[in-house]
Amino acid sequence: MKRCLFLAVLAVLLSTTAQAQFRWGVKAGLTTSGVDGDLESYLDNSSVGFFAGATGEYLFNLRYGQLAVGTELLYAQKGIQFEGEGTNHFSYLEVPLSAKYIYPVSKSVSVYGSAGPYFSFKVGGGSSFSVGGSSTVSGPWDVNGFAWGLGFGGGIELFKRVQLGTVYNIGLSSLYDEVNAPFTAKERVWSFSAAFYF
Repeated sequence: MKRCLFLAVLAVLLSTTAQAQFRWGVKAGLTTSGVDGDLESYLDNSSVGFFAGATGEYLFNLRYGQLAVGTELLYAQKGIQFEGEGTNHFSYLEVPLSAKYIYPVSKSVSVYGSAGPYFSFKVGGGSSFSVGGSSTVSGPWDVNGFAWGLGFGGGIELFKRVQLGTVYNIGLSSLYDEVNAPFTAKERVWSFSAAFYF
């Protein structure tokens, strides 16, 4: 019985995959990096960076609109700037996974919303930095090599080729750790992007 159920589920999955359309493209944009509430008052400004990379997704036709399930491989620059200090920049390879609902408004224009986890792997910028002065956050900070969180976004799609969107990433693991004190920082990042699908 269990074997029959497994084969039936496998057949449905294979059938669904066969009916899905795959598309890939390129994506680029800007990020504004901040951190969670505990450290926000110590920051000077949000740090502005950029990102670029490849994107791919499977499209499933629904009765109303489409469901897209996909992933991306992005090179992203982020940073943190404490009051009175310069910006500390770091580079990451990011792998977001997302489910996206696309609803057509007309033949050439659709709107979409997306959600899913992301994973960041640091590839540049050093493993630590130091904050000067005599405030609570002064002293050395460690930069973690891996972080992850959840992203929520939305935007518009034009001619089934071009997407203009924004995503808000909420870090669920610490990105920066103060060495001599209990402060940790989880990222809060807005990104604004343009993507072109082939």
